[in-house]
Amino acid sequence: MISQRTFIIILFAAIVGIFFLGVWIGNFSKNCNHFQAKTFYNIPPFEIKNDTLSKENVFSEILKNEIRFSDIVLRQAILETGHFKSHNCLHRNNLFGMKGGENTPDNPEGYKIYDSWQESVTAYKEWQDKRWSDHYSDYYIFLESVCYAESPDYINKLKSIPLIIVKL
Repeated sequence: MISQRTFIIILFAAIVGIFFLGVWIGNFSKNCNHFQAKTFYNIPPFEIKNDTLSKENVFSEILKNEIRFSDIVLRQAILETGHFKSHNCLHRNNLFGMKGGENTPDNPEGYKIYDSWQESVTAYKEWQDKRWSDHYSDYYIFLESVCYAESPDYINKLKSIPLIIVKL
């Protein structure tokens, strides 16, 4: 049997430990809000070295436009463009497969044509702002609810794209 004094010391230590655990968990959760990263491959946000189409520059443009769930949106650009190599990307500057352009023999699906890839990112921000509601907490569920993609496996494809995001 332990003494009353030992019991009080153990109780006090447990209370202090629980307090510090709560503080640690609170700080941890503040820093993990959907991986809204400040840098990608150690490139500071909003700093585009040139107009070259690259993951780093697209990510910087996404951050500059304050697009929600930036890591998922970067994955969307990578998937939609086949790592920035698709015809739609290279000839129409369309990073997200957005439609609404004129149907022509060269563009039978009516993909939107942009003057630059940066304009495509701005258009995505406008698209997101028109549809986004704060009652969503999961961007993947949001994309499914607005029927963003035709592929039933779209979300799994997005999740399978590896990214290296460094948060500073």
